[in-house]
Amino acid sequence: MSKPKKLALHTCCAPCSTVFLPELIEEGQFQPVVFYANDNIDTEEEYDKRLAVVREYAQSLGVAVVAKPYDHQAWQKAVVGLEGAAPLPESERGSEEYQVNLDRRRARCAACYDLRLSQTAQFAKAYGIKVMGSTLAVSPYQFVDEINAILLDVAKAYRLKAAPCDLRDRYHLSIERSRALHMYRQNYCGCEYSKAEAESERQVRKAARQAAKAALKPGA
Repeated sequence: MSKPKKLALHTCCAPCSTVFLPELIEEGQFQPVVFYANDNIDTEEEYDKRLAVVREYAQSLGVAVVAKPYDHQAWQKAVVGLEGAAPLPESERGSEEYQVNLDRRRARCAACYDLRLSQTAQFAKAYGIKVMGSTLAVSPYQFVDEINAILLDVAKAYRLKAAPCDLRDRYHLSIERSRALHMYRQNYCGCEYSKAEAESERQVRKAARQAAKAALKPGA
């Protein structure tokens, strides 16, 4: 049996890694090395909180973790001109405003992916790792087509091999596994804009539930 190849796995958070690391280890084709590079996260406290869970989980599986020092200013520079929250409430899907916000968010997220995946490629080159991938492709809240396209472009630019994937159909499994392990699960992607977007969308859903509940009351 051939020795597994090292894979530089950009890891956004521990919950998403629960559907990557066990399978990679079991398949035996790759030896993952977790690279935690998420300058998009809005505060250093949150950055460290997520990192601690990533370390604990990866190390429980015998997987090495390398963390990049936090530098939110680098992310802010990467998204210059793309600032601002762009909420996408489901009730407004199909509207002109929804499409405008969707395009704005996609552009900002693409710049963010490019930064983090480029940092992952630089790490891989520095440590002689020839293959790179990312756990970002688990969440249905991410733009997976953009993630994979940027992953391929970045890998090519650094003369690496890419391991693109689409594991959104396993998102439910990441929830089940992370809850079973009592992991911290963040309720926003990471940046200050995603935090505002998530809160805005939750408020819209809450208002809709309250309106539906009120409509069912006698005499309503």
